[in-house]
Amino acid sequence: MNHRTRITATLTVLLLSTFAARALGQEALEPAPPSRPPPPSPESLAGRFPDLEVLRLVGAGGMGAVYEARHRRLDRRVALKVLPEALGRDPHFSGRFEREARALARLDHPNIVRVHDSGVADGLHFLVLEFVDGATLRQVMDAGGLAPPEALAIVPQICHALQYAHDQGVVHRDIKPENVLLDRSGTVKIADFGLAKLVGRAGPGDGLTTTGQVMGTWHYMAPEQVRTPADVDHRADIYSLGVVFYEMLTGQLPVGHFRPPSEARALDARLDAVVLRALERERELRYQRAEEFRTEIDRLGHPDARREGTGRARAWRLVGAALVCLGAGALAFALVHEAWGGVRRGTQDAFLREVIKGSAAGLLGILGGACALRAVLLAARERGAEGARRAGVVVLGAVLVLLPLLAVVTAAEVERHARTPPDQPGPPMEERR
Repeated sequence: MNHRTRITATLTVLLLSTFAARALGQEALEPAPPSRPPPPSPESLAGRFPDLEVLRLVGAGGMGAVYEARHRRLDRRVALKVLPEALGRDPHFSGRFEREARALARLDHPNIVRVHDSGVADGLHFLVLEFVDGATLRQVMDAGGLAPPEALAIVPQICHALQYAHDQGVVHRDIKPENVLLDRSGTVKIADFGLAKLVGRAGPGDGLTTTGQVMGTWHYMAPEQVRTPADVDHRADIYSLGVVFYEMLTGQLPVGHFRPPSEARALDARLDAVVLRALERERELRYQRAEEFRTEIDRLGHPDARREGTGRARAWRLVGAALVCLGAGALAFALVHEAWGGVRRGTQDAFLREVIKGSAAGLLGILGGACALRAVLLAARERGAEGARRAGVVVLGAVLVLLPLLAVVTAAEVERHARTPPDQPGPPMEERR
């Protein structure tokens, strides 16, 4: 079963459970806040929207209610989003609603919910949107989570949509699982641009950006959204997507001192560098464009991110370390042998020459061994079992070439020293002075 088939199956189960809940008279999606009046019934909206046949309430939340409707003249399903009349009289909420309409009006992308109409009908602010027959990413995650290949199929679609929005001068500022929709085929649709920042154009409601008010959802907000909310740019969306990606992979939020994804769950270690770069606290260190983020994920080749090769990677790290230690030991033996040969011959020049030569060889061997071991560890961490295997092969080849050379040199030295018996040393050191 491929990743899209599994996502589709999960969505089918979610939709069936939703229909069952409605049949029992229960609210399957987000209920309206108890402190606010219930959303209008579909029947009560008929007179205000003569072009729409309002079919059912899909869900309700802090920023209004969403209904499934049929456009009579166009004969197609649409989503009707309405803001409660009490909130419509509040400039903060009405401005946010109008901002969403203006942001969506700029955008026409297959991974962004399209807007068909907006306005005020008898004091009721409304948006007519593309209807997405599916579920939110949050519902999919809560229904059983996502396998890593499915996460790797979803995130590039979000990146594609964000890059398009950023190119059009729109910063979402509230990327989170609740605002990412998945239709029955597994196609991503970004929704809820109510907090969007429109770059280069001021309009009604945009004052929320310049008043210094913190905007976003706490655990998904970039640090600069808290520190300097008026100075937020498109890189805040990249950070938020990094949080979503981390949560999809691990089932946890990257809060406080969090572990890399591969340590929180058995994952391909190559994912760590991608996710952690998106989560850099300083925006200059993050991906500078959503397209870069997508390219890095595509570069992984959509692997099965479960670390099937963990045992092999660990084995190659151990083999590489053992081979490096063997090479260092051989060099240390050569150092001792060379220095001792100079001492036995009792000549100052031989002694110094052998010590210098052996010390240099030993130092180079230690440095080379440390570098080789570091290369194996880095390859294992960043490229998984395949990288560790390749690095191990390189180290093995180097050691196999080095050891015969050391053996030849050592044998030659032993033979040379054997020609001068210990009881017949060369000229004493005093005579050389």
